[in-house]
Order: sequence, then C-alpha cells, then structure tokens
Amino acid sequence: MNQFKTLTINDFELLKKYFTLYPQISCDYNISNLLTWGSYYKVKYAIIEDRLFFYNPQFSLLFFPIGKYFHISELCKIYHTFLAQNPNLELVLIPNSFIARNKDINEYCQLIPNLEWSDYVYLSENLVNMKGKKLAKKKNLISQFQRLYPNHSIEKMSSSHKDEVLAFAEKWRENKNQVDVVAEFNALKKTFDLWGQIESEGLILRVDCNIAAFSIFSPQNQTMLTEHFEKFDFEIKGAAQMIVFEVAKYAQKNGYILLNREQDMDLEGLRQAKRSYEPLFLVEFFRIAKSLTDSKFVLAQ
Repeated sequence: MNQFKTLTINDFELLKKYFTLYPQISCDYNISNLLTWGSYYKVKYAIIEDRLFFYNPQFSLLFFPIGKYFHISELCKIYHTFLAQNPNLELVLIPNSFIARNKDINEYCQLIPNLEWSDYVYLSENLVNMKGKKLAKKKNLISQFQRLYPNHSIEKMSSSHKDEVLAFAEKWRENKNQVDVVAEFNALKKTFDLWGQIESEGLILRVDCNIAAFSIFSPQNQTMLTEHFEKFDFEIKGAAQMIVFEVAKYAQKNGYILLNREQDMDLEGLRQAKRSYEPLFLVEFFRIAKSLTDSKFVLAQ
C-alpha cells in the first residue's frame, strides 16, 4: 500500500474537487469527517485511474473509490492487487447504486448488507414541523423545554467555544460507554483545531448561560447537511429533542432539504433513538471481505 499518502488538511481542495464532481450521501465520505476522524485513524489516500481511494490502516479497510464507476471485474482486480500486500484488507462502503449498475455482480459476489454502516437521513422539514403521531412525543418534549426554560438561547458555535464544548463533552463521555468514545472525543478536538479550515459549523443550546446541548455539522452536498456531533445534558428535560429541532431549522433555513444524522454504530440505544425520529431512508452499504479460491469474491457482513 506504498502508493497511499497520509490525508491532511493540505488535501482539502483535492477532496473538494472530487466530492463536487461526484457528490456523496454517506457520512464516511464527508470532508470534515475524513479530516477529523481520519486524522485519528491515520487515513491515507491514493488516486488510481482517476479514482480517489481511501485506506484505513488501523482496521485494514479500503473504501469504495470516488469517481466514475469501475465494472465489478475491474474493481475486484484492483482489490486483488492490494490484497496481495495486505491479506486482511476489506473493501467497504459499496453502495446500492454500484450494485444496480453491475447487473452481473452476482457472478462475482455474494451480497450481504453491512447494516451498522447505514446512515440515517431525514427530511429537515419533518424534524422542524414534527407532524404525526410518531413524532408527537418529541414535539411535546420540545414544548415542555420551551415552557420550563423560557430564557433559553441558541448560539452559533465558533472556535472560541473550544474549551467549554470539550469540557461539556468530557462530562458526557464519563457517563457513557459506547464504541469508539475515545476516537470520537479526539475527532471533536481535531474539529476545533481545524475550525475555519474545514466547513464545520455548530450550534449551542444554553440554559442559564450554561450548555444544555450542542451540535456540530457540515455540508455533505448541495442539498444535504451532515451532523457529526450531538451531545446534551441528560438532566435537562427536552434538551435532546430541542437541539435536533434547532439543527433541522438551521438546515432548512440554509437550503438543506436533507439532514444526515450518521450511523448508530451498532448500538441498540442509539439505533432506537435514530429510528424514533422517522428517517426518510437509510444509506445502505455492502463490503467485500475475502477472495475465494475460485477467484470470485464474497461480500461479508
């Protein structure tokens, strides 16, 4: 994998170029995520036949390339080349649209969904209006919050909020036990280190001048906003629902029809929480795991 280079902020314009030409809806292909989470995981990149590949050496993951689609046979050939260098390498983030274009894909692969990598995408309008029985409880909690805390405020985040936000996130982290909690905290710190150089923005919800919740997000494409971090004070009733409402309002006001609230990381509690907001759709993926002896490939969960 010697042709891969470490991804840094100096590659921002390269990323912007590819994602403008080939817009993505997956949070794993969000520029801010690649430069923050990617910094922690030491993600590398290479351009091969005009396609942009990413490689996570910590978990031996080769991302599905950005650019004009290969045929499945061409993609497998490239994967085979890298597999010879790293026998544990997995090709991940294979989208449904690629599978649909390659009608003969079953000649090469057995398709199995990689559900924990699915992004939850919502209509911004739906999270603002909260219509219907299924969202009635969320709407009631927002109303209760507004009645209980009439002097609450919403504030646009800046780099000057770094210490205050990190202290709030550290307190939140101490009370949670989840996958990659250390990685998430480091990605949050990196986001502030790169503030103003990447496209991340944020909102802070305050009660009595203190942080009740915060959210950090960035553009995914022209019509979708992706939320990267969302934390709230468990002791303030309705704070969790209120920050979702405020981010949706921000998205709608700024022309983002869709809001990507990222993945559930295979955590049941987080999965239930994301499903409870009635997603419009999930961004689903497959992965190629190992080469079989007959030179065909299996997509494994």
